[in-house]
Amino acid sequence: MARISRVETDDSISWYVEQSGSGSHIVLIPSGEGDCHSFRALAKLLSPKFSVTTFDMPGFSRTDAPSSALENLTPAKGAEQIIALLDKLGVPKATFYGSSSGGLFALALLQDYEERVERIFIHEVPMHVIGGLRDWVNLPPSEDGKIIAHCKELFANVMNEDAVAWESLGHDSGGRS
Repeated sequence: MARISRVETDDSISWYVEQSGSGSHIVLIPSGEGDCHSFRALAKLLSPKFSVTTFDMPGFSRTDAPSSALENLTPAKGAEQIIALLDKLGVPKATFYGSSSGGLFALALLQDYEERVERIFIHEVPMHVIGGLRDWVNLPPSEDGKIIAHCKELFANVMNEDAVAWESLGHDSGGRS
């Protein structure tokens, strides 16, 4: 069962936070919808071995934020907001997972707060948004097959509430060949 809290950071963001488990820290960063609900099944799976933290993004769902927190939002600004939250929570270093815009924030964390990042996992990040990214990201092609197989398993059996409905979409849906 997740521990739910509300944390106010110095930038006047009142964060809705869910934490579970114990051990090494894993932070799950929501994507564009901004709500951490989509991570509940994954957090439950990870929490027996890890300390899992997730949250609603500023201005979304249950996290309240002043307009200044949302103006001119960039991956770097989002990373700064996340670091402020982790400071309040006492999380010194973590592994980060983010999909889409959440992945952009994870990459910005690596770029601007490398000492706070154990590792990152990103999914469906719009690579054109961060200039110069290809200069320092070099994933070995030999790992692609393993990564794809693992992601297929996660999406089919962990991150979906209805595996039958997922499979009924067919193998062409979302490039799941």
